[in-house]
Amino acid sequence: MARPYPLLCCAFLALLLATHAACQPADDVIWLEAENSPLATDSQIRIDRDTSDYGSMAEGVASGKAFVRFYPGLTLPLPPFTVKQAGERVVWVRAFNLAGRRVTVAIDGQPVGTSGGSSTSIALVWHRLGTVHLEAGQHQLELRPAADNTNAAYVDAAALLSDPKVVPFGSSPKDLVGGEPVPSIHETFSAGSVQDLEKNWLLRP
Repeated sequence: MARPYPLLCCAFLALLLATHAACQPADDVIWLEAENSPLATDSQIRIDRDTSDYGSMAEGVASGKAFVRFYPGLTLPLPPFTVKQAGERVVWVRAFNLAGRRVTVAIDGQPVGTSGGSSTSIALVWHRLGTVHLEAGQHQLELRPAADNTNAAYVDAAALLSDPKVVPFGSSPKDLVGGEPVPSIHETFSAGSVQDLEKNWLLRP
């Protein structure tokens, strides 16, 4: 009978790769839920399982089982967050990748970057927006509609990561993996082996 050692080794390597970023100190991963905005108590902004449009998406794939939509002219401030150690953070946002529905992220009043809009598929996708230097202390992130938006933007979460080679790929702070820096991540991937992972989960524009 064939021994299961090769299969066990592959599984162990995959586990190490997938949990690389989850083992970082807490300050290395700052995770902000869009639905925690004080404005998201408005049912026209908050999307959860009881919402008629995209309620099933909120329940099934959204971080925290809720996300938000906001129209041109409205800015959503998120609750302040604290940085324990000064340094650079790579800013990501999980949002729809649709033209006219993009989101601009600002930190402490300064725009960091704007999500893409190159897809026709309705899905929550991670977008890498840029890198900021943050001093130790309290900061605030805002979600703003992109200047050229013609309709509502849809946003699930934002993540600030201290390691530029760590990227988010799912709906949890544990869904992080090491790899090469890329502008956006395709979350519906499959991999037949550990070696296939880096080829299948990167979405390059």
